Amino acid sequence: MANTYKGILTNNGKALIANATVNNKINYSHIAVGDGNGSVPTPLETRSNLVNEKARIALNVVEINPNNSNQIVCEGIIPTSIGGFFIRELGLFADTTMVVNASYPPTYKPLEDEGGAREIAIKLIINVQNADVIALYLDDSLIYATRSWVNENYIRRNELVNNLTTDDASKPLSAAQGKILNDQKLNKDENAVGIKPIDNRILKPSEISLGVQAYFATLNSDNSTFYCDFLSLNGWHEASGGLKNALVLSKTGQSLHHYQAEYASQTWTIKKQIAYTDSNITGNAASASKLQSSRTISFTGAATGSFSFDGSTNPSCVLTLANSGVAANTYASTIQIPSITVNAKGLITSISQQTIRSATTAQTGVVQLVDDLTTNDASKALTAAQGKKLQDSKLDATSNAVGTVMKDDRTLLPTELAANSLQAWFGTYNSDTTSAFCDFITLNGWNDGTGGRKNAIVFNKAAEGLYHFQSGYDDTSWTVKKQIAYTDSNITGNSASASKLQTPRRINNVQFDGTSDITIFDSTKFKADGATSSVNDVAWNAISGVYSKLSAGDSRTVVHFLGSGSSPALQFLTTYKNGGLWYRSARDFAGFEEPFERIITEKGGSIQGDLSITGNISSNGFVLLNGPEAQFRHQSGNYLFINGGGWGVYSNNGMVPLSVAGGGTGNSDGRAPSAERLAYSRNISISGAVSGNANFDGSGNINISTSLQAGIGVNQSFNDLTASRVSGVVYTNNTGKPIFLIVTAAGSNNTALVHTVDGYQLINTNESAMRTLSYPVPNGFSYMITAATINKWIEIR
Repeated sequence: MANTYKGILTNNGKALIANATVNNKINYSHIAVGDGNGSVPTPLETRSNLVNEKARIALNVVEINPNNSNQIVCEGIIPTSIGGFFIRELGLFADTTMVVNASYPPTYKPLEDEGGAREIAIKLIINVQNADVIALYLDDSLIYATRSWVNENYIRRNELVNNLTTDDASKPLSAAQGKILNDQKLNKDENAVGIKPIDNRILKPSEISLGVQAYFATLNSDNSTFYCDFLSLNGWHEASGGLKNALVLSKTGQSLHHYQAEYASQTWTIKKQIAYTDSNITGNAASASKLQSSRTISFTGAATGSFSFDGSTNPSCVLTLANSGVAANTYASTIQIPSITVNAKGLITSISQQTIRSATTAQTGVVQLVDDLTTNDASKALTAAQGKKLQDSKLDATSNAVGTVMKDDRTLLPTELAANSLQAWFGTYNSDTTSAFCDFITLNGWNDGTGGRKNAIVFNKAAEGLYHFQSGYDDTSWTVKKQIAYTDSNITGNSASASKLQTPRRINNVQFDGTSDITIFDSTKFKADGATSSVNDVAWNAISGVYSKLSAGDSRTVVHFLGSGSSPALQFLTTYKNGGLWYRSARDFAGFEEPFERIITEKGGSIQGDLSITGNISSNGFVLLNGPEAQFRHQSGNYLFINGGGWGVYSNNGMVPLSVAGGGTGNSDGRAPSAERLAYSRNISISGAVSGNANFDGSGNINISTSLQAGIGVNQSFNDLTASRVSGVVYTNNTGKPIFLIVTAAGSNNTALVHTVDGYQLINTNESAMRTLSYPVPNGFSYMITAATINKWIEIR
């Protein structure tokens, strides 16, 4: 048999979800359980409380389903202290409003002293997109952990370190900081592809930050056309580090400059041109290939000698040295240095050997060089070659790489993506080399299938379009391709949010499209503290209240009571200034089958049906009857009658006609056999193509003067349309009357003169002479004129 147990959203719950916004969130607070008074009750949308609530438990979990953002998961635990009853019904509450009413197979919840105490977990899953209750679970297989185990093994959320400065080996780093490290790192065996130049043609020294930067600029920072490539160098973060430097290479001529400025200066105060090897230098040279005048260099003292020198060649000089007294010998070894004694003349007078001590972190001395980046020894020094390698390959810790190299792969498959990588590609939409060119940014954040799908953001290079591609980790094709919407896109799928509903909906009979707030009243209560709303009519199933019923020229007040059963609704209607009181009632679900009926008051009214009166009827005015015939009957069966054609008497013997002398017509049907004139004159009117009218009472002949209403020239005028009509364009007569065309036009060798009315050609000629044609065009017919020259186009319309 079909499953009879289910959960549904109540009317109050639907209204609460429909009215929920970012600032008006639903506070799911409790789950209530009940025994249904001994039987499983059928869930009802109109129910606001359980049939027989036994306990209400606070929720300990309210969260969005991580696998479906349209589902809300609510969980609560019934403690061991609550029990002694069967669970047959459940209700999910948001504060005091029951959102979900559910039935459940009878499940006994024992008490502690019954020997079977247990805690039961309750889980409700709600789909807020289509207002369904997806699932309902009761689980008594809860698993518990000791407090000491939790303290030793459970990492609290507030113990996560969300920065990169804390030095604590006992605390874990947050995934957010791990992502920052992964996103910003440059592998130790990789180089940045380069430095991206910045376009700044009025570059000031104060704009240069710490580091090496490249700019596209101008020679005098004045936005001129003297373009230059600037390579700026700023090795310190404030003025104590000295001047800022720039190497400036001209792009419009052959020159090279060295620019300098104070740290915070707005201009380059020092500009020096750098000479090439073949440059003509006008200033004093720090060096030269030859002296203009040769000089004699002579030696005296401990050594004597001389030679002539002009710098053009390498000179030599034989010096005669004085004997210093030191014995000739070699004074050196691998880890020893000589100790030399020198006199005041600079002559060595004695030499001895001294062993060089080894260097440590506490003393100076001989240091062994290491030419690799793997040795871990604080007593050894790194070679300059390895230092240069670090300098060349490093990325500054506070900087990002300016980009990544894009690979050309027009048959890109998901299997080609590197693990744990973000990559860029030039490919095609279908990975087939022939479909639209696209830029791919691929993201593969794990090294096997347990990390989920591979992703790609795809930019269409052939047309406007942005897409999200996905595939399984080992898939050989992109199995999911979703277009991403722009803010001005027409979205065919469901939107998670919108500023307005495309089709307004009614919530508890109140129209709502999302553009403004609405007020919804409890449909089970009668609202009489003011007008409920203004309507053209009040439906039988509208909420109870006081309505303003709109009608032509005024409005009327309707007091509406919504009940149930065979007579589910009652309404009273009244007009202003005690103008009358009416009522009507509804039947079952058929609604109001009869119109309002007036309730007779002391000021009068009207009724339908029989009226019995035991006394006399007195009137100071007329007694009016609106039926086709009025009758005044006696209980014997005799009666007087009055109808639109006359009046008479009826007895048991039949109709008794009144004589002409007695005021009658002398016949039984009350009509005169002939008359000289009508009692009331009648108006005879003629309409259509002609119109006219006259009054006629039979006293004489009449003549009706008519006028023509439709036809060419009737209520029409000449219209010169030469400036607005175009050759070869089809026009349609939608005036409701025939029109008349008068057109003067000519053809040519290349363009024929053609007049067409509703597909029929009236003329077709290539003559260049002007022709004037005139013809009518009936209402609804199309017409077109093709001509080389249109001299005049007139329409009578």
